[in-house]
Amino acid sequence: MLPRQASVDPESRQAAYEFVAAMLKSSGTWAQAGHVPAYLPVVESEEYQALPASRYADVTEILNYDPEAYFSGSGSNFQTYFADNIQTVLLGRTDPREGMTGFMERVDSLLLQPNPAAPAA
Repeated sequence: MLPRQASVDPESRQAAYEFVAAMLKSSGTWAQAGHVPAYLPVVESEEYQALPASRYADVTEILNYDPEAYFSGSGSNFQTYFADNIQTVLLGRTDPREGMTGFMERVDSLLLQPNPAAPAA
């Protein structure tokens, strides 16, 4: 999904689609590092099937997406706050309940703030 824009330039949008398509079509390169490709022709290719990581390609059937919110998504505050709080749990420095509570408190503070992209009421 491309970011929302108030004014869309058709040429820029087309260029963005072409870029995303090129990334998907070349996702075999990412697969060599263990990533699961999202493009079915790559997933079904002999090259991908020969990789050790291909045995967990079916994880795409159980994806969990971030909730829809202005602060969520890849590289977002939501992801950063999760990493800040949960990484210490994974490293054994923080109790799991404490880590999750810290994450929830930070997200709750974001939920109380208005969406900066929403039109003024």
